[in-house]
Amino acid sequence: LDGLVALPTIVSVTGVTLDRTAVNLTTGGIVQLAATVNPANATNRAVTWSSSDENVVTVSTNGLVTAHHAGTAVITVTTIDGGKAASSVITVTSSTSTSPTTPANPTPSAPQVEVGNGKVTVHPKADDNRTAQIALKPEDVRKALETAAGNSLTISVQPGNGVDAVYVDIPLQDLAENGKVHVITVETGLGAVTIDSSLLKEQGDSNAATLRLSVMKVDSTTLPANTQTQLNGADVIHVALSLDGTEVSRIQGNEVQVSIPYTLKAGENPNKVVVYSVNDNGQLEVVKNGKYDPATGSVVFKAKQFNSYAAAYADVGFSDVGETHWAKNAIEALAARGALSGVGGGQFNPNGNVTRAEFIQMLMNVFELIDSSAQSSFPDVKEGAWYAKAIASAKAQGIISGKSDGTFGVNDPITRQDMAVMVFKAAKLLGIDLNGYQTIAFRDASAIAGYATESVESMAKAGIISGMGNGMFAPNEQSTRAEAASILFKLFNLQ
Repeated sequence: LDGLVALPTIVSVTGVTLDRTAVNLTTGGIVQLAATVNPANATNRAVTWSSSDENVVTVSTNGLVTAHHAGTAVITVTTIDGGKAASSVITVTSSTSTSPTTPANPTPSAPQVEVGNGKVTVHPKADDNRTAQIALKPEDVRKALETAAGNSLTISVQPGNGVDAVYVDIPLQDLAENGKVHVITVETGLGAVTIDSSLLKEQGDSNAATLRLSVMKVDSTTLPANTQTQLNGADVIHVALSLDGTEVSRIQGNEVQVSIPYTLKAGENPNKVVVYSVNDNGQLEVVKNGKYDPATGSVVFKAKQFNSYAAAYADVGFSDVGETHWAKNAIEALAARGALSGVGGGQFNPNGNVTRAEFIQMLMNVFELIDSSAQSSFPDVKEGAWYAKAIASAKAQGIISGKSDGTFGVNDPITRQDMAVMVFKAAKLLGIDLNGYQTIAFRDASAIAGYATESVESMAKAGIISGMGNGMFAPNEQSTRAEAASILFKLFNLQ
């Protein structure tokens, strides 16, 4: 009929079910619950999750349950449409400090164990839930520590194919007494985690008896549709750690390194393989320090918290950065991580000048140095401006000091020597090794300002910044966006 618009058909929710109605866990354990909303074509399939006792277990917005203390709690999923509900009873038992954790679902037989050269290799059998649970014997850990040539202990769990979760309990007494070994690497097949013993001290658990590491696949179909599209089939891996049954969440420094397997597809640029963390709303956040390691076929990154992660390809490009552009790799790699962006219309404007505000924003983004609580003292930095937090953070961390008139010079094009100074200070803050392999004597060295001399020399020796040709550095020339990206990417690869 003319003038009438057909209204969409609304399909109401009739019910919801859970894949498990009862689960047994030990403290520190995790389990992924999956909800099925009926009918499958319901208009609003959104659900909420809740725990009857968050002291016992907590549940994320996508149904990932974490056990904290012994007891029983009920996890309930409720549909937004109609308030339909389903529940699962979670029973949590304690893991003691005097004996290895008792597996919730014991493996049918003792795993094969090999020890030597600072390494414990375990070949467990998975249970009916596709889970491998291992409690290392103190004597095996002790023997591995005695044969370690360096400062690390490796636990290699090789459960074979078809395993969705690996739980490893590691007795810590002999590790603490050893003194020499202070790095633990746990390989699970699903991913590898390297832990520095300083993490135990920061958690106030330097006397902890048992460390439990959990690595498991997350059912990505429970994530929002846009997240699934962005992941494009990539596995989501949840990493959790507990000490004597108490979950560790936040990580203060760089004590934890995670490695996730990734198979490069034909034509993929390894520099555009990106690590994402999954937040409580099921949305993806880039972990900017992630890098693909061709030697292991994995993406390696420093974790800031124990969480769910995925490695996926971010195919970012710009129409004005062609295949032969000298900075194409750097520009696209940093853009894939969200550390820099284009100028609109699908373009990057590689030959355009970069302002001081733009460069410090790039620098602080690349190395994840922005402190949301920082406050700027520069009169030309307006609170709430897109660059305010980056500039305030850089000032607080000693990366910038501003101009002689007390301003920062937000809209001033950045000079090559000032860019070198900021990058040099950031490198020192990050503890990046800048031991140079070349000595460059620029013909215009006398034109480099005194405050920038050390920075330019160090950056040049490390191969991070180069001259403009004919032996000239051109300290007062303005930097282009392509030059800025290239320099930041070179430093990124040194961290």
